[in-house]
Amino acid sequence: EETTAEDTEPTLDLAVNVRFDGSGSMLKKSFSSANQCKPTIEANIDGYDYALKLTTSGSAVNDPFVYFDYSRYCKLVGVSPVSADDYKYVALRIKCENLAGSEFELFHCAGKVTGATGDAVTRVIYDNSDPEWQYILFDLSRANWAGKVNGFRLDFTTSSKDAGETMYISEINFIKSDDDFYKMLGYDTDPDAHKYVESPEDKEKVDKLLAVTDSSAS
Repeated sequence: EETTAEDTEPTLDLAVNVRFDGSGSMLKKSFSSANQCKPTIEANIDGYDYALKLTTSGSAVNDPFVYFDYSRYCKLVGVSPVSADDYKYVALRIKCENLAGSEFELFHCAGKVTGATGDAVTRVIYDNSDPEWQYILFDLSRANWAGKVNGFRLDFTTSSKDAGETMYISEINFIKSDDDFYKMLGYDTDPDAHKYVESPEDKEKVDKLLAVTDSSAS
């Protein structure tokens, strides 16, 4: 059967659209400094070939995180790192399982920032009661975020209570504008009316994501 252009899935730019694989080298070389959690890469997770799984562990769980070395990831998949100057938004696709907390701290490391620091962190709220995949959007347009992207510390919950709380991350996407975020979700944008989505309910949901600000800014 002949395959048409419409039937062909677009090729992802793995520098812009981070995806994980099941090779041991990706887990070993791209993730480090795990604290109070166990990172694994799991196969066949609800529509994804692979997803990062972060599960709280240990007897005292109050600050679980892991560092994702984006530079090493890029070397593994054979691409060049993106620049934070070009991409001012980062969107993660996540799935919650038994999570007590609902806040994600993203320590973003670019340029001269090579590790987690208090002046390069952005926080967003997610719905820990939703068992389905959801996107969370980090607006870094006014953050300490410039130069080549080095990596992220993923503090996936700030209110954990026990071992066994889990978050899956299937995508890390670098985005240039909020309009591009709408497009990634499959919505249209209207240059004359600024932007619209298919229904008022969809628009309210996406606008809520775009309106989330860093809770530490106040």
